[in-house]
Amino acid sequence: MDLAMWSLRATRALCGAGRLAAVLVLAGGTAAGGLAGGVAWAGSGDEPTKDGAGVAPASPAATDAGNGPAADEAKTGVLEVLSTGQEPRRQLRLTAEPGRVFDMTMGMKMSMTQKIGDQENTIPLPESVSTMMVSVTDVTPDGEMTITMGITDMTFKADASGSPAMAAAAKAAASGLKGTKVSMKLLPTGTTRATNLVPGEGMDKQASALMESLTQSANQMAPALPTEAMGVGGKWRQSLRTTMIGITMEQTTEFTVVGMDDRGVDLELQVTQTASEQDLKLPGMPMGDIKVRLLSSAGTGTGTMRIEPGVPVAARAQSSVKVEQTMRTTMGEMVSDVKQISSNEMTLRTEAKDGGGK
Repeated sequence: MDLAMWSLRATRALCGAGRLAAVLVLAGGTAAGGLAGGVAWAGSGDEPTKDGAGVAPASPAATDAGNGPAADEAKTGVLEVLSTGQEPRRQLRLTAEPGRVFDMTMGMKMSMTQKIGDQENTIPLPESVSTMMVSVTDVTPDGEMTITMGITDMTFKADASGSPAMAAAAKAAASGLKGTKVSMKLLPTGTTRATNLVPGEGMDKQASALMESLTQSANQMAPALPTEAMGVGGKWRQSLRTTMIGITMEQTTEFTVVGMDDRGVDLELQVTQTASEQDLKLPGMPMGDIKVRLLSSAGTGTGTMRIEPGVPVAARAQSSVKVEQTMRTTMGEMVSDVKQISSNEMTLRTEAKDGGGK
């Protein structure tokens, strides 16, 4: 296999195509997918603590992937209130009753263009729709919720320019996630204390890598909410370092309250994400003597989100993001640089499954 072809396959594996679009399509991915996840449910690390300046440091939070090592590196974050908005103001909190069950449906439509030297290639990524069951198994007197999430269905389809073979490969890889669940402790402020991966019987190494990415996304499944009471026009910023599929990123999310009534709160989000130059080790991919180095990565995204009483995660969300990356692959004396642009349109909706109201 020549280096140009390997480079194309390696970067596809890293950011979406190839290894099923393994990480991008199934898990929200490293770049556009990860940023879209940040827009859709940008959560924080551990519970922030209030101080007089309105800045809340967040302690590191670790993720335990079953009997294996921690799935994600410890992360730190800072939550800073920029404005509390106009009167009337109220504290924004996530709530749910024990025993409640919800269906969370996420649709993702992606596109990617890669350039190696003078050769440019558009990768036909399949559109995906994922359904997850979200169960509230326990709620403590102070409002801390124990949440269990599991994938119940995943469908993929190729558009007119897409590849049916890639859609079929995505479906095959997704089948390895059946029976796998993620459990977590979720605070009313939208932060997680502990996240655990419970693998299904049929989980192989590739599916395990994908599920670890989903676990990382689960750590960010709800909005990071400030301790201060907020009104319309209220704004806060979350700065977070996170690691997903071997890439360490710096992410900043600005939340703005644009609507508030007795039935819920509407937020607008703006997200920026950067990753510094670093060596990459791709989960589940045999590297041999081939090295991949991320030279640069920068992305921006916008979105909306609605939180409602009784729903422990975002009730509705949508996002649009774009990420530009440059990577270098080295095999012996052969070196190749790959530039790529990824975009992602995502929608999310959470509805009661048990017949109760929201």
